[in-house]
Amino acid sequence: MGQTASSLRDLARGTLTLTLFQFASKPLLALFFILLGNRAFFSDESYGRLESLLAVVNLFLIPADLGLESYTTRRLARDSGNTSQWLPTQVSLKIMLNLLACLLLVFFIAGFELYRGREIRILLLCGAVSLLSGLSAQSYLRGISRGHQRMEIEGLMGVIEKMIVLITGVLALFTLGSLAMVLGAIALGSIGAAFWAGVRIRKIEPSLRIAWPVPWRTLVESFPFALNAICISLFYNMDRVFLSFHNETSVAAYSRGLRLVWAILLFPQMMSIAIYPIFSRLREQPEARLKVSRTALRSLLFLVLPITTGGWVLAGPLLDRVYGAGDEAIFYRIESLLGGDSLGGHTVSSACLRILLLGLPFTCGNFLLGPALYAVDREHWNLLASAQALLVAFILNLALIPLLGPAGTALAVTLTQAAYCLQMYRYQRKVDSSWIQKNRLEHLLACCLLQAMVMLALLRIHWSLAFFGGGLAYLALTKALNLWPYSLKTSVASISSGIE
Repeated sequence: MGQTASSLRDLARGTLTLTLFQFASKPLLALFFILLGNRAFFSDESYGRLESLLAVVNLFLIPADLGLESYTTRRLARDSGNTSQWLPTQVSLKIMLNLLACLLLVFFIAGFELYRGREIRILLLCGAVSLLSGLSAQSYLRGISRGHQRMEIEGLMGVIEKMIVLITGVLALFTLGSLAMVLGAIALGSIGAAFWAGVRIRKIEPSLRIAWPVPWRTLVESFPFALNAICISLFYNMDRVFLSFHNETSVAAYSRGLRLVWAILLFPQMMSIAIYPIFSRLREQPEARLKVSRTALRSLLFLVLPITTGGWVLAGPLLDRVYGAGDEAIFYRIESLLGGDSLGGHTVSSACLRILLLGLPFTCGNFLLGPALYAVDREHWNLLASAQALLVAFILNLALIPLLGPAGTALAVTLTQAAYCLQMYRYQRKVDSSWIQKNRLEHLLACCLLQAMVMLALLRIHWSLAFFGGGLAYLALTKALNLWPYSLKTSVASISSGIE
């Protein structure tokens, strides 16, 4: 019982540490992409092309990592006393993989530009390669910091990166307005943050240095992590890559809704990161692991379910306020049906946002189920579910983009997340008891429906009143039904005791 309480405290502490740092950094990045998504500063074609390039770079992180990030985290979490015997040579392996990935990226971008009949721009290639190198270094350094439970390093790395991106990106946007310069600003932030993190981690991990020969056999051990990372990266990024073959204006409209969803997923992502070492420690304690799992699931759904229902009520007005006036061409009836409440010309983006919001609860489940299976050495189940989800995503994108355009991409993403979550949960039940039983999730759903009704009533007065009124109504209802999660209860209790 003491181990369970300690694990819950570690989970809450690690999640809140990362989230607080991310709350300091993500608004900076969100502000930058709001400026990019505003047609007054950046054209739809340029913004769509930038989002496509970012998706391509993230795809090429696959050969640059090949599972080393997760593999390093688990190895350090289980045995951090002998790093001098394997970490230096693994660093050389990481460098070789990064060089290979950069070479492949250059060939891919050059080929795509020729396919589109455009001139190959050297500055664009340099920006993409620099960004890939920075992200690859960050990925490996994250694995080390998580293995040592030094979440503040990862958090500060994100803050530094976003600050550099915002400052240099705004300068590039308003002085030159060039796609290559904006991409270069993003790459500069990535490289600068990775350099800072490397200096900090070197102090807690002296074995972080380069040594030879390259241990290629390590890739055999990281193979399950690599395959899972391949599947996840593909179905998180293939949407914009597929849509870029449709047209780049569609990528811009879809990405405006997608960026808001990613901002919402901030806390779930941080909990997934913090919970993995805890699951590893509780490997031989199924009862304690089950209690931590149920608590984490309810905490995530407590946050995400009201955002889903509230987002459906306010999607159109929200995008109008965030991105300003625009003029999106409507080609499909589903866009006018789901996004017709946007008065500022964001009909397509509003439709995409509403569809993507439906996948939020499933995405949160995936963030917990993956680490849970890894911690009990069931990587092959995670891999199988990821491969199945990748196949679903590939088929749905091919089928739905020609039929529905950007909304089809959003629907493909939502259905893929649902299929992945349900399959992962089926595998999880073979190891642990149900995470849903005795978790009172039906009460959370009822509170969310009541919250949506309150918001619809207040929306007739003003959208901001609906936003705040719905949130307060949800908090009051869940408090009355004793549904607040563990971390929120302890935070409120500590604040109350401090006031007293």
